[in-house]
Amino acid sequence: MDPTVKREKRRKTIASKLKYLNTSFDKDRDAYFSDSLYNLQSRLFALHNDTDTVYKEKLADLEEQRDYRLTELYLWEHYQIEMANKQYKEDINSAIASYENMIKVVKDKLKSRLESQRKRLAEDRSILSISSDQNFFSSALNSTIPTSPGMAIAALSGAERRTLRRRDVNLNSDVSGLSGTETTSSKRGYNNVSDDSGLSGTNANTDRGEFELLKDLDNPRSRGAAKSYNGVKALRNEEGASDLAEIAESIRQLHGN
Repeated sequence: MDPTVKREKRRKTIASKLKYLNTSFDKDRDAYFSDSLYNLQSRLFALHNDTDTVYKEKLADLEEQRDYRLTELYLWEHYQIEMANKQYKEDINSAIASYENMIKVVKDKLKSRLESQRKRLAEDRSILSISSDQNFFSSALNSTIPTSPGMAIAALSGAERRTLRRRDVNLNSDVSGLSGTETTSSKRGYNNVSDDSGLSGTNANTDRGEFELLKDLDNPRSRGAAKSYNGVKALRNEEGASDLAEIAESIRQLHGN
């Protein structure tokens, strides 16, 4: 078939269809507009009366979204309030704990300082007591240095007094023995003089008695004879200071333990 004929036939078909549409539109135009106007009025009436189904469905969807959003906002607000209250309580508890810890630290520092001051005062008191006792004993020793035999005997201790008593007893026994020896010697010499008229026997007896007397005086028989008392030796200041330093160090070690 010739292509030109085909094109012509197709053109005629399209032209006939357009003519039919124009004819039908002109014919049904009033009816179409009347139907469209009726539909719009009926829908508007339904919208005013809240009876339109499409409107109700969309309204329900919007209300659901609104409620969901409001619930979400309410929960978020409640969460924020709870977190703020929790943070507030934690801050209060932290502040209270910090305050109590600070009070405890201050109390501990004050207690330790007072304890150290108490120990220092106790040490100073002990040192002052020892120093006062040392000064008292030093002054007492200096004031009681004997200047006569009677004062020396008064200043002696109990052991030295017992030694002196034993020495006195032995000395008395020696003196009594010596007196007996002299009496015997004198009697023997007297008898020799009366018996013998010569001088040799008398001189021998007399020399023997004097020799025995000198021997007894040179060698006393008392074993407990004490040495002569020279008085109490006074304590020097350097020795007293060193003794006080050692005592103070011992007291500090005792308080430290």
